[in-house]
Amino acid sequence: MIFAAAVLTGITLIGPFTGTQSESFENANPTVNTQCVTNRTFNNTADICTPNHLGCLVTTAWTTPACTQYPQSGSWFFGNALHGALDNFTEITFDQPVVRFGGMFSKNVTYPAGDISFYSEDGTLLATLPINLPGGCAWVWNGWDAGTQPPFKTIVLEGNFDSPILLDGLQATVASASPGVDTCFPGTGARVSCPCNNPPSEIGRGCDNSSSTGGARLSSSGNASLAADTLSLTTSGQKPTGTSVLLQGNVDLTNGIVFGQGVRCAGGVVKRLYVQAAANGSIHVPGAGQTSIHVRSAAHGDPLSAGASRWYAVFYRDSTVLGGCPSLSTFNITQTQLVDWGA
Repeated sequence: MIFAAAVLTGITLIGPFTGTQSESFENANPTVNTQCVTNRTFNNTADICTPNHLGCLVTTAWTTPACTQYPQSGSWFFGNALHGALDNFTEITFDQPVVRFGGMFSKNVTYPAGDISFYSEDGTLLATLPINLPGGCAWVWNGWDAGTQPPFKTIVLEGNFDSPILLDGLQATVASASPGVDTCFPGTGARVSCPCNNPPSEIGRGCDNSSSTGGARLSSSGNASLAADTLSLTTSGQKPTGTSVLLQGNVDLTNGIVFGQGVRCAGGVVKRLYVQAAANGSIHVPGAGQTSIHVRSAAHGDPLSAGASRWYAVFYRDSTVLGGCPSLSTFNITQTQLVDWGA
C-alpha cells in the first residue's frame, strides 16, 4: 500500500445501518496468527489481512492486563494480534467498491484512539480520519459514508502506538456497478494540482470552473463489450452550455498535465470521439443516432481489442479564465474514467 496525502474529503460519519454485506466472523474460525482471515469475509467478497505480518486472530476472548474482550455478538470477533509491531495495520480490500462501511470497534488496552484510511479503486487516498475508540474493551459503533466521492475499495485501520483494533458486526454497502473506474484526481498523490487556484469541491471531480460547480464529473454505465457495446458516458457539473469533446487515450499520464484550467491524464494516442453542446451542464454520449464508442474508436484509427484499457475524459469550453491563468486557457476538463474492454 502506497500512502499519499488526501486533500479533500466528503466522507461523513453515519449511525448504525444494515449493508448489502456483513461480517461477524462466525465462519472465520480457525484464524490464529495468519496474514489473512480464513475463508475470506463479507460472504466471500472481501479480504481482511495484516500485510507483511501474521497478525490476524479470530477468537472468543482476548485477555490483556487492561481487560478481557468478548464478542459484541455471537461467539467470535477479530483482532490484529501484533501489538507494537512496526508498520502494523489491518487492511480490508473489497472485490467491489463500497459506499458505506461501519461496525463495532474496540481496543483491549487502556490507551484509546486510532485512524482509518479510505482508498478509491485506483489507489488514491481519499481521507484519513480518526476512529472513536475509547479503549478498555468497550465496543462502540463507527460508520462512514462516501457521499458523492468515489467509493472505497480498500480500508486501512491503525491503532495508536500500533495497538490492536478489534472488530465485530461489520456492515458494508456495495456501490452500484460501473464499467469505468474514477481516476485522475487533481492534487492527490502524484497528480498535479489545478493550475488556476481552482481545486475541485471534492475528490472525484475535475478542477472547478467559472460557474463554481465544484468541477465537472464523468460517469459511465452500460456494458464495455466489443460484442455488445452499450457503454455510455455522461457528464455533470460543466458550464451550463458550451462545446464539449470526449477524449479517449490509451495511456494514463501518471502525474497528469495542465490542460487549460484543468488536469488531463488521458494520454498516449488521444482521439476526439464525440463533440456535443452541453445542456444544463451535461452531455451524454453516444447520443441519439450516434455509433457506439468502440465503433467510433475504430473509425478514428484506434480499433479496440478484448482486454484493451482506455482512459476517457471530457473537455469543455469555459471562456472565463480563473486565478491568473494564461488568457488562452479557455477550457476545462473532467476527471478521468478508466474502462477495460471485454470481448
